[in-house]
Amino acid sequence: METQQYDFDVIVVGGGCSGVAAALEAIEAGASVLLCEAAQRLGGSAANSGGVITAAGSDLQKRRGIQGSVDDFYNYYMTINHSEVEPMLARRLCEGGTPTLDWLRSFGVTFNADNIYVTGVENPKTPRGHPADGDGLRDPWSR
Repeated sequence: METQQYDFDVIVVGGGCSGVAAALEAIEAGASVLLCEAAQRLGGSAANSGGVITAAGSDLQKRRGIQGSVDDFYNYYMTINHSEVEPMLARRLCEGGTPTLDWLRSFGVTFNADNIYVTGVENPKTPRGHPADGDGLRDPWSR
């Protein structure tokens, strides 16, 4: 029996949000990539998010006239969590939303400004939930 051998520059174990992001970035950099996932589908726990990205200061919010900043989001987030979360991680969450939206858009994921809503982790006066069209269920490999 003949055994086939494969050679990859990068092997990513886990097809959740971080694993898929790592694989896509490696492909963009020109690497050959093997993505291994034990589940029937990609997405991990992020697949349960319904494709919603929480972001502050996005161009979509500005288009709707929604005011707010990363600092406002961070302060509110720390308040509702009674400062019992790691401040550095909370800051990263609040700062990362808008760049994540832009990154996802570079792969063809679309977001509609009219669909931004209050998710429950932000001030009710400042909607920050950005749902992806089609719940974000798009094949990331078909650019």
